[in-house]
Amino acid sequence: MNVWVRTAVACALLTVGWAGSAPAQEVKFECDKRFVFFPGGPQGGAFASIVYNGARLAEKQTGCNVEYVWSNWNPEQMVRQFSQAIGRNPDGIAVMGHPGEQALGPLIEKARARHRGHDAKRGPARIGSEVQERRLRLRRRP
Repeated sequence: MNVWVRTAVACALLTVGWAGSAPAQEVKFECDKRFVFFPGGPQGGAFASIVYNGARLAEKQTGCNVEYVWSNWNPEQMVRQFSQAIGRNPDGIAVMGHPGEQALGPLIEKARARHRGHDAKRGPARIGSEVQERRLRLRRRP
């Protein structure tokens, strides 16, 4: 291979490697919202860890307060924990649907009704909209 071509390729690879290793600019958000998040299985489990790591990244990026609840894939435990989470009046709950519509459906409706009542002072509930609006503002920046 020509010396010039090898030199050009080496320079390009070094430039890409250098640019790729630059630290990303960290954006700090403040969030007064509280969420309960159900990653699913046991803490440290293969699938649940992937779900948990994604939620932790979102928590870090949004600045929201997130409580994680582990269920060991036990449907009865999921239903019990979901019911307890409703009682803590979070701003949002992310739950796995494994127990099924018959078990979770009435609790989901209870949580929605409770959230609407909890949110009555601030107006209608807009689930997820604040985070989406922030992301859109970030994308629009030059």
